[in-house]
Amino acid sequence: MTIRALIFISVVLSLIVSCQSKRQHDRGGTTEAMTVNYDNSPVKSVPKIEEQPVNVAVGPVPLKGQENIIKERKEKAVLAMVLGAGLYRSIAVVPLLKKLKENAVDPIVIMGHGLSAVMAAYYSFGYKPDYIEWKFFKFFNELENEKPFTSKWLKLLDTKLLADLADKNIEDGKITLLLPLWNSEKNKVVFLKRGNLRKALLASVDPYNKLNLLYKPAYTHGVVPLKELKDLGVTKVLSVDYLSSGISWKRGDGFLNGTYQKAASIQNKEKEKLKNNIWLTFPLKEFALDDVSTLSDLVHKSRSYSNEAIELIKKEEKL
Repeated sequence: MTIRALIFISVVLSLIVSCQSKRQHDRGGTTEAMTVNYDNSPVKSVPKIEEQPVNVAVGPVPLKGQENIIKERKEKAVLAMVLGAGLYRSIAVVPLLKKLKENAVDPIVIMGHGLSAVMAAYYSFGYKPDYIEWKFFKFFNELENEKPFTSKWLKLLDTKLLADLADKNIEDGKITLLLPLWNSEKNKVVFLKRGNLRKALLASVDPYNKLNLLYKPAYTHGVVPLKELKDLGVTKVLSVDYLSSGISWKRGDGFLNGTYQKAASIQNKEKEKLKNNIWLTFPLKEFALDDVSTLSDLVHKSRSYSNEAIELIKKEEKL
Protein backbone atom coordinates (compact mmCIF):
# COMPACT_ATOMS: atom_id res chain seq x y z
CA MET A 1 0.00 0.00 0.00
CA THR A 2 1.39 3.44 -0.98
CA ILE A 3 2.03 6.25 1.45
CA ARG A 4 -0.72 8.29 -0.26
CA ALA A 5 -3.28 5.55 0.38
CA LEU A 6 -2.33 5.31 4.06
CA ILE A 7 -2.74 9.06 4.49
CA PHE A 8 -6.20 8.91 2.83
CA ILE A 9 -7.37 6.13 5.19
CA SER A 10 -6.08 8.02 8.25
CA VAL A 11 -7.99 11.17 7.22
CA VAL A 12 -11.21 9.18 6.72
CA LEU A 13 -10.91 7.51 10.15
CA SER A 14 -10.26 10.88 11.81
CA LEU A 15 -13.38 12.33 10.23
CA ILE A 16 -15.49 9.36 11.45
CA VAL A 17 -14.20 9.69 15.04
CA SER A 18 -14.77 13.46 14.98
CA CYS A 19 -18.37 13.09 13.83
CA GLN A 20 -19.10 10.43 16.45
CA SER A 21 -17.67 12.62 19.24
CA LYS A 22 -19.74 15.59 18.08
CA ARG A 23 -22.90 13.44 18.07
CA GLN A 24 -22.26 12.31 21.66
CA HIS A 25 -21.50 15.88 22.74
CA ASP A 26 -24.79 17.09 21.25
CA ARG A 27 -26.66 14.44 23.31
CA GLY A 28 -25.30 15.73 26.63
CA GLY A 29 -21.75 14.47 27.12
CA THR A 30 -19.61 11.44 26.75
CA THR A 31 -20.67 9.54 29.93
CA GLU A 32 -24.03 8.20 28.71
CA ALA A 33 -24.57 4.46 28.73
CA MET A 34 -26.08 2.84 25.67
CA THR A 35 -28.72 0.16 25.45
CA VAL A 36 -30.33 -1.69 22.62
CA ASN A 37 -34.09 -2.01 22.27
CA TYR A 38 -34.68 -5.49 20.87
CA ASP A 39 -37.87 -4.48 19.01
CA ASN A 40 -35.59 -3.26 16.17
CA SER A 41 -36.12 0.39 17.02
CA PRO A 42 -33.15 2.79 16.85
CA VAL A 43 -30.53 2.79 19.59
CA LYS A 44 -31.44 5.06 22.57
CA SER A 45 -29.45 6.35 25.51
CA VAL A 46 -30.15 5.60 29.18
CA PRO A 47 -28.86 8.05 31.82
CA LYS A 48 -26.80 6.63 34.67
CA ILE A 49 -28.50 6.67 38.08
CA GLU A 50 -25.71 8.58 39.77
CA GLU A 51 -25.97 11.34 37.16
CA GLN A 52 -29.59 12.21 38.02
CA PRO A 53 -30.05 15.51 39.88
CA VAL A 54 -30.14 15.01 43.67
CA ASN A 55 -33.32 17.07 44.06
CA VAL A 56 -35.43 14.67 42.01
CA ALA A 57 -38.10 13.13 44.30
CA VAL A 58 -38.57 9.38 43.92
CA GLY A 59 -41.58 7.85 45.70
CA PRO A 60 -43.62 9.44 48.52
CA VAL A 61 -41.96 12.01 50.74
CA PRO A 62 -42.04 11.03 54.48
CA LEU A 63 -43.97 13.27 56.83
CA LYS A 64 -41.94 15.54 59.05
CA GLY A 65 -40.98 13.77 62.28
CA GLN A 66 -41.67 10.30 60.88
CA GLU A 67 -38.48 9.80 58.90
CA ASN A 68 -37.19 7.15 61.33
CA ILE A 69 -40.50 5.56 62.32
CA ILE A 70 -39.37 2.06 61.28
CA LYS A 71 -36.35 2.27 63.53
CA GLU A 72 -38.50 3.38 66.46
CA ARG A 73 -41.13 0.64 66.14
CA LYS A 74 -40.77 -2.05 68.81
CA GLU A 75 -41.65 -5.71 68.41
CA LYS A 76 -44.55 -6.89 70.56
CA ALA A 77 -43.83 -9.71 72.99
CA VAL A 78 -45.51 -13.10 72.53
CA LEU A 79 -46.89 -13.63 76.02
CA ALA A 80 -47.64 -16.70 78.11
CA MET A 81 -49.36 -16.44 81.48
CA VAL A 82 -48.51 -18.92 84.24
CA LEU A 83 -50.71 -18.95 87.37
CA GLY A 84 -48.99 -20.53 90.35
CA ALA A 85 -50.59 -22.66 93.04
CA GLY A 86 -52.40 -20.71 95.75
CA LEU A 87 -55.54 -22.64 96.75
CA TYR A 88 -58.20 -19.99 97.60
CA ARG A 89 -55.77 -17.14 96.96
CA SER A 90 -56.13 -18.01 93.27
CA ILE A 91 -59.15 -15.68 93.13
CA ALA A 92 -56.72 -12.75 93.48
CA VAL A 93 -55.83 -12.92 89.79
CA VAL A 94 -59.33 -11.95 88.60
CA PRO A 95 -58.72 -8.16 88.82
CA LEU A 96 -55.51 -8.65 86.84
CA LEU A 97 -57.41 -10.61 84.17
CA LYS A 98 -59.81 -7.69 83.91
CA LYS A 99 -56.92 -5.26 83.47
CA LEU A 100 -55.39 -7.42 80.77
CA LYS A 101 -58.68 -7.36 78.87
CA GLU A 102 -59.08 -3.59 79.28
CA ASN A 103 -55.57 -2.98 77.95
CA ALA A 104 -55.75 -5.55 75.13
CA VAL A 105 -52.86 -7.58 76.55
CA ASP A 106 -53.55 -11.04 75.19
CA PRO A 107 -51.49 -14.11 76.14
CA ILE A 108 -51.29 -16.81 73.48
CA VAL A 109 -50.78 -19.51 76.13
CA ILE A 110 -52.17 -19.81 79.64
CA MET A 111 -51.48 -22.47 82.25
CA GLY A 112 -52.12 -22.91 85.94
CA HIS A 113 -51.44 -25.09 88.98
CA GLY A 114 -54.05 -26.36 91.43
CA LEU A 115 -57.18 -24.20 91.55
CA SER A 116 -55.33 -21.79 89.26
CA ALA A 117 -55.57 -24.46 86.56
CA VAL A 118 -59.35 -24.16 86.75
CA MET A 119 -59.01 -20.37 86.56
CA ALA A 120 -56.76 -20.72 83.50
CA ALA A 121 -59.20 -23.12 81.84
CA TYR A 122 -62.13 -20.70 82.20
CA TYR A 123 -60.03 -17.87 80.78
CA SER A 124 -58.81 -20.06 77.93
CA PHE A 125 -62.37 -20.83 76.86
CA GLY A 126 -63.28 -17.16 76.66
CA TYR A 127 -65.27 -16.69 79.87
CA LYS A 128 -65.21 -13.09 81.08
CA PRO A 129 -63.33 -12.32 84.32
CA ASP A 130 -66.56 -11.15 86.00
CA TYR A 131 -68.16 -14.51 85.31
CA ILE A 132 -65.07 -16.37 86.53
CA GLU A 133 -65.15 -14.37 89.78
CA TRP A 134 -68.85 -15.10 90.28
CA LYS A 135 -68.34 -18.81 89.56
CA PHE A 136 -65.51 -19.14 92.09
CA PHE A 137 -67.36 -17.24 94.83
CA LYS A 138 -70.40 -19.44 94.26
CA PHE A 139 -68.17 -22.49 94.78
CA PHE A 140 -66.60 -20.97 97.92
CA ASN A 141 -70.06 -20.33 99.40
CA GLU A 142 -70.89 -24.01 98.98
CA LEU A 143 -67.86 -25.09 100.97
CA GLU A 144 -68.74 -23.54 104.32
CA ASN A 145 -66.05 -25.01 106.62
CA GLU A 146 -65.18 -28.04 104.52
CA LYS A 147 -61.48 -28.83 104.62
CA PRO A 148 -59.76 -28.64 101.20
CA PHE A 149 -59.24 -31.79 99.15
CA THR A 150 -61.62 -34.09 101.05
CA SER A 151 -63.92 -36.31 99.01
CA LYS A 152 -66.84 -33.92 99.65
CA TRP A 153 -64.71 -30.93 98.66
CA LEU A 154 -63.69 -32.60 95.39
CA LYS A 155 -67.31 -33.55 94.62
CA LEU A 156 -68.46 -29.95 95.15
CA LEU A 157 -65.66 -28.69 92.93
CA ASP A 158 -66.63 -31.17 90.22
CA THR A 159 -70.36 -30.48 90.27
CA LYS A 160 -70.27 -26.73 90.96
CA LEU A 161 -67.04 -25.23 89.65
CA LEU A 162 -66.39 -27.55 86.71
CA ALA A 163 -69.96 -27.75 85.43
CA ASP A 164 -69.32 -25.32 82.54
CA LEU A 165 -66.20 -27.23 81.47
CA ALA A 166 -67.38 -30.81 81.90
CA ASP A 167 -67.92 -31.62 78.21
CA LYS A 168 -64.87 -29.82 76.80
CA ASN A 169 -61.44 -30.91 75.64
CA ILE A 170 -58.21 -29.13 76.54
CA GLU A 171 -57.43 -28.28 72.92
CA ASP A 172 -60.77 -26.56 72.24
CA GLY A 173 -60.05 -23.29 74.05
CA LYS A 174 -59.76 -19.88 72.41
CA ILE A 175 -56.29 -19.53 73.98
CA THR A 176 -53.82 -22.41 74.07
CA LEU A 177 -54.23 -24.13 77.44
CA LEU A 178 -51.34 -26.03 79.00
CA LEU A 179 -52.03 -28.25 82.02
CA PRO A 180 -48.96 -29.50 83.95
CA LEU A 181 -49.35 -32.78 85.86
CA TRP A 182 -46.97 -35.17 87.60
CA ASN A 183 -47.09 -38.55 85.87
CA SER A 184 -46.22 -41.20 88.46
CA GLU A 185 -45.68 -43.86 85.80
CA LYS A 186 -43.14 -41.79 83.83
CA ASN A 187 -41.86 -40.15 87.03
CA LYS A 188 -41.86 -36.68 85.49
CA VAL A 189 -44.01 -33.64 84.79
CA VAL A 190 -46.06 -33.82 81.59
CA PHE A 191 -47.79 -30.89 79.94
CA LEU A 192 -51.21 -31.78 78.60
CA LYS A 193 -52.39 -29.87 75.53
CA ARG A 194 -55.07 -32.35 74.48
CA GLY A 195 -57.60 -34.66 76.09
CA ASN A 196 -60.49 -34.56 78.54
CA LEU A 197 -60.46 -31.21 80.35
CA ARG A 198 -62.51 -32.24 83.36
CA LYS A 199 -60.32 -35.22 84.25
CA ALA A 200 -57.12 -33.18 83.87
CA LEU A 201 -58.46 -30.39 86.10
CA LEU A 202 -59.57 -32.81 88.81
CA ALA A 203 -56.07 -34.32 88.85
CA SER A 204 -54.64 -30.77 89.11
CA VAL A 205 -56.50 -30.12 92.39
CA ASP A 206 -56.05 -33.50 94.05
CA PRO A 207 -52.72 -33.71 95.97
CA TYR A 208 -53.90 -36.82 97.86
CA ASN A 209 -54.50 -38.76 94.60
CA LYS A 210 -58.05 -39.64 95.60
CA LEU A 211 -59.39 -39.56 92.03
CA ASN A 212 -56.48 -40.47 89.79
CA LEU A 213 -53.56 -42.70 90.71
CA LEU A 214 -51.57 -41.86 87.56
CA TYR A 215 -51.65 -38.04 87.75
CA LYS A 216 -51.33 -35.50 90.54
CA PRO A 217 -50.50 -31.76 90.80
CA ALA A 218 -47.12 -30.72 89.44
CA TYR A 219 -46.40 -27.62 91.54
CA THR A 220 -44.07 -29.49 93.91
CA HIS A 221 -41.82 -30.31 90.95
CA GLY A 222 -41.80 -27.10 88.91
CA VAL A 223 -43.91 -24.08 88.06
CA VAL A 224 -42.74 -22.37 84.85
CA PRO A 225 -41.69 -24.67 81.95
CA LEU A 226 -39.62 -22.28 79.84
CA LYS A 227 -38.64 -24.83 77.19
CA GLU A 228 -42.19 -26.01 76.54
CA LEU A 229 -43.45 -22.41 76.35
CA LYS A 230 -40.69 -21.38 73.95
CA ASP A 231 -41.57 -24.35 71.74
CA LEU A 232 -45.06 -22.83 71.48
CA GLY A 233 -43.64 -19.51 70.24
CA VAL A 234 -43.62 -17.66 73.55
CA THR A 235 -41.00 -14.91 74.01
CA LYS A 236 -42.10 -13.54 77.41
CA VAL A 237 -43.64 -15.21 80.46
CA LEU A 238 -45.92 -13.50 82.97
CA SER A 239 -45.80 -15.58 86.16
CA VAL A 240 -48.22 -14.96 89.05
CA ASP A 241 -46.97 -16.02 92.49
CA TYR A 242 -49.29 -16.35 95.53
CA LEU A 243 -46.93 -18.15 97.91
CA SER A 244 -43.59 -16.33 98.18
CA SER A 245 -44.93 -13.62 100.49
CA GLY A 246 -45.74 -16.27 103.13
CA ILE A 247 -48.02 -19.21 103.90
CA SER A 248 -50.65 -19.52 106.61
CA TRP A 249 -53.60 -21.85 107.27
CA LYS A 250 -56.94 -21.83 109.00
CA ARG A 251 -57.34 -25.62 109.14
CA GLY A 252 -54.23 -26.91 107.44
CA ASP A 253 -52.18 -29.95 108.37
CA GLY A 254 -48.58 -31.04 108.12
CA PHE A 255 -48.96 -32.61 104.69
CA LEU A 256 -50.61 -29.58 103.12
CA ASN A 257 -48.21 -27.16 104.75
CA GLY A 258 -45.22 -29.17 103.56
CA THR A 259 -46.65 -29.43 100.05
CA TYR A 260 -47.20 -25.69 99.65
CA GLN A 261 -43.95 -24.76 101.38
CA LYS A 262 -42.13 -26.90 98.82
CA ALA A 263 -44.04 -25.19 96.00
CA ALA A 264 -43.09 -21.78 97.43
CA SER A 265 -39.44 -22.81 97.60
CA ILE A 266 -39.48 -23.94 93.97
CA GLN A 267 -41.05 -20.66 92.90
CA ASN A 268 -38.34 -18.68 94.67
CA LYS A 269 -35.67 -20.63 92.79
CA GLU A 270 -37.41 -20.24 89.45
CA LYS A 271 -37.85 -16.51 90.02
CA GLU A 272 -34.07 -16.08 89.90
CA LYS A 273 -33.95 -17.87 86.54
CA LEU A 274 -36.69 -15.73 84.97
CA LYS A 275 -35.07 -12.30 85.21
CA ASN A 276 -35.88 -11.44 81.60
CA ASN A 277 -39.56 -12.18 82.14
CA ILE A 278 -42.29 -10.75 84.38
CA TRP A 279 -42.72 -12.16 87.87
CA LEU A 280 -45.65 -10.84 89.90
CA THR A 281 -45.71 -11.72 93.59
CA PHE A 282 -49.07 -10.97 95.20
CA PRO A 283 -48.42 -9.81 98.80
CA LEU A 284 -51.12 -11.90 100.48
CA LYS A 285 -49.34 -13.24 103.56
CA GLU A 286 -52.17 -12.28 105.94
CA PHE A 287 -54.74 -14.33 103.99
CA ALA A 288 -54.84 -18.03 104.92
CA LEU A 289 -54.75 -20.34 101.92
CA ASP A 290 -57.89 -22.18 103.07
CA ASP A 291 -59.98 -19.33 104.54
CA VAL A 292 -63.05 -18.41 102.47
CA SER A 293 -64.24 -15.76 104.95
CA THR A 294 -61.52 -13.26 103.95
CA LEU A 295 -61.73 -13.61 100.18
CA SER A 296 -63.69 -10.38 99.59
CA ASP A 297 -60.92 -8.41 101.31
CA LEU A 298 -58.33 -10.36 99.36
CA VAL A 299 -59.94 -9.43 96.02
CA HIS A 300 -60.22 -5.79 97.11
CA LYS A 301 -56.51 -5.67 97.90
CA SER A 302 -55.57 -7.41 94.66
CA ARG A 303 -57.47 -4.76 92.65
CA SER A 304 -55.09 -2.01 93.70
CA TYR A 305 -52.09 -4.28 93.18
CA SER A 306 -53.34 -5.27 89.72
CA ASN A 307 -53.42 -1.60 88.70
CA GLU A 308 -49.71 -1.37 89.50
CA ALA A 309 -48.99 -4.71 87.88
CA ILE A 310 -50.56 -3.84 84.51
CA GLU A 311 -48.54 -0.63 84.32
CA LEU A 312 -45.39 -2.64 85.00
CA ILE A 313 -46.31 -5.13 82.29
CA LYS A 314 -47.01 -2.43 79.70
CA LYS A 315 -43.88 -0.46 80.57
CA GLU A 316 -41.37 -3.30 80.74
CA GLU A 317 -42.60 -5.49 77.92
CA LYS A 318 -44.18 -2.84 75.64
CA LEU A 319 -47.22 -5.02 75.09
